[in-house]
Amino acid sequence: MSSRTYVCFPCRWARRAPFVPAAAPRCVHCRQALTQLDRRWRIPGHGDLRGWRRLTTALALDARAHRRPEPPALDAALNALDRQLANALRQPESARLYWRLRALRARRRKRLRQRRG
Repeated sequence: MSSRTYVCFPCRWARRAPFVPAAAPRCVHCRQALTQLDRRWRIPGHGDLRGWRRLTTALALDARAHRRPEPPALDAALNALDRQLANALRQPESARLYWRLRALRARRRKRLRQRRG
């Protein structure tokens, strides 16, 4: 079982714990739910207030960057992919067409998964 890094922002406390999908671990000091971080984030020391502010800001910006697109944008993207697929299916068969169709279908499946949530 792999360990994950969890942090408590109010207490400025971090710990590594085994990953349990059913329950989020809680802070031993304030009993709030801990936030799980990827290994790419550098966790500042307890007394480094500026580092903790930077980490909070960077996480907020990262969350905004990875936010799901709105459903109308997904619908437009799906419609565009459907048009591309229809146009590709009208072309004569070739090895290049095979790979193009395969890529378009994969992109369409990905968009559908995003739409479902």
